[in-house]
Amino acid sequence: MLRNCVLTLLIGFIYENVSAATLLYKSNFSPAQTALAVPELSGDSKGAWQHWTGYNIANARREAVLPFNSSYSIFQIIVGRTVSSLTINNYIENSIQRIPGPHGDTVYAIHQNVKQIFPETYTQDACMLVRDQPTVEVGDVYYSYWFKFQSDLLSKMGDSAGFDNWRMMSEWKTGGSTDYRVATLIEKKIKTQSLAWVTTGQGWDTNGAGHDYWEVRNTVQPVPVGEWFKYEVFFHRGTQGKTDGQYWAAVNGKVIVDYQGSLFPPGVANPEKIDRIFLCNNYSGG
Repeated sequence: MLRNCVLTLLIGFIYENVSAATLLYKSNFSPAQTALAVPELSGDSKGAWQHWTGYNIANARREAVLPFNSSYSIFQIIVGRTVSSLTINNYIENSIQRIPGPHGDTVYAIHQNVKQIFPETYTQDACMLVRDQPTVEVGDVYYSYWFKFQSDLLSKMGDSAGFDNWRMMSEWKTGGSTDYRVATLIEKKIKTQSLAWVTTGQGWDTNGAGHDYWEVRNTVQPVPVGEWFKYEVFFHRGTQGKTDGQYWAAVNGKVIVDYQGSLFPPGVANPEKIDRIFLCNNYSGG
């Protein structure tokens, strides 16, 4: 199964205790605003890190997207087979292209193309912000972008429930032994051969057991295929031991999830901070 997608990205982040939204970074992926670096092979040579830049509103210049003490903004490319700088594009390739945009005009866009996958090694191409060993939480976060799936997405997804019948959209994680994460993905319903939005809060307890703490399934709002759509995410993690967290996402202005409750693993005295925000992730199980 091959996976590819196209996106243009406009990112706005809202900090805690800010009364109005403040746009920090944006990108239309033009040369003036965005550059994709040459992939740097990972230590095991089974993937790579590919840095990218956006446009800093305050500084009015192109630079790495580093809100809330992020260490770097990257595409994390996981192939799962030994590659070199000459062969990695045979498996996964990111490129900036000029194509018809969501409003009919020609735009720059990043094209993510996963050409070969190895399910046992979690082949994926994740556009993410990384915070190395964070000591404070991120506060309130909002981001949005235009996105387009290939027209044959449904046929590219498998028919094995829980294995290859899903495709990740966006996610955040905390890491550590009691990792907590929230992910929005697309699920292929086997019987009806249709697509649905699914959002889950997952994590591991102090005994190392994994749990699905909550799930929101949305079969009302369609998954646009072969056409541009605007994707938005907002989250407020809240406070450990309280139910003041919120995770919200919308497609073309229609809410697909609005979970309000705890966004922490229960019973963990010192939960890990969010250390990775996956703005979009070209990743599935097969």
